[in-house]
Amino acid sequence: MGSFSVNITKTKKIGNQLEKIETYLEEIADQVEQVRNAYMEISTTESARIQTKLKNTQADISALKVSTFEFRTSLEDIVRLYEKTEKSIIDSNDIDFSFKKEYEIELRELADA
Repeated sequence: MGSFSVNITKTKKIGNQLEKIETYLEEIADQVEQVRNAYMEISTTESARIQTKLKNTQADISALKVSTFEFRTSLEDIVRLYEKTEKSIIDSNDIDFSFKKEYEIELRELADA
């Protein structure tokens, strides 16, 4: 039988790193908007093209921030659910672990053979 485990500490660290990335993305989007606003005063064909590209870049960065936020919150929800499930299994009195002992005895018998 295979085993499954989740390293909660590392998973939470990843969530914290994603939150920092969200902050950085927001700062970058704000900086792009500042540059775009600076070009708004210039009215040439070239500045209009630059403004459009900056607006699209800002939209892409904002969309990435939203995706990062959604990924992070999903990860946090998964960790909470995992911890809740693990706790309910551990706290349950209805679990019969005798199969594990029987399995271990069978493995020992096979190893001794």
